[in-house]
Amino acid sequence: VKRFSNNAVVFGSPHGFVYFNPGNIKEKVVPADVQISDFRIFNRSISVDSLFEKGNNIRLRYSQNSINIQFGSIVNNMNDEPNYYYMLEGIDKDWLNGDNLEAVYTYLPAGKYTFKVKCISPDGVPSKNITSFTIYIKPPFYKTWWFYLLCVAFISSAIYFIYRQRINKLLAVEK
Repeated sequence: VKRFSNNAVVFGSPHGFVYFNPGNIKEKVVPADVQISDFRIFNRSISVDSLFEKGNNIRLRYSQNSINIQFGSIVNNMNDEPNYYYMLEGIDKDWLNGDNLEAVYTYLPAGKYTFKVKCISPDGVPSKNITSFTIYIKPPFYKTWWFYLLCVAFISSAIYFIYRQRINKLLAVEK
């Protein structure tokens, strides 16, 4: 066993020498949580601060169903650039590679979705938290429960009115 001035150690074995330098061991760094940097509706940028004013919920009209979400995290060393993964629950079944730092969804149907994004360091260490928020796209008025109820009431009233007219005509003929 030989110790060098740089704290490296050499061990001898029947199969050769083993050189070990504890200075070469790097601590695995947990990457910073991912931040949403831009949110676009039909390629028009919306202030991220104003979107999240009322918590992590975004409500959109049916006509606002094409979105771009840009994200990223603080990186101290370009060699430690993390890998990004995202998913939109309700659309994506698995995590998608997000190394271009943008998620694009076009013509989303009405419904409730949860967007999630995370990063993993080159060493395989994930960020502490998964960044997520809920997107709710309202249905058009003609796909709402109250519109269906109104249609049923209108059709029922029309059938009742036609029925009453027919009964009144039969009673008038009978007299």
